[in-house]
Amino acid sequence: SSDVCSSDLGITGVEWKLSDESLVEVETYKEDYGDYVVLKGLKEGKTTLTASYKGKSVSMDIVTKKVAQLERSEE
Repeated sequence: SSDVCSSDLGITGVEWKLSDESLVEVETYKEDYGDYVVLKGLKEGKTTLTASYKGKSVSMDIVTKKVAQLERSEE
């Protein structure tokens, strides 16, 4: 969950939750213009991200897929 910080420019104090935290990593950032998150897929699957603020919430489905296999070359 996010800590509440003061800002006249954006929304702060948003609480972010995932229905399955094993699929996606959430990093919360606080800027002068408000809070935001960056999502990083950890494995394939589907989860729901919910943002809650002052008693209201909104949710969205997040689908993660494997798009490439990166290989490290030995030199």
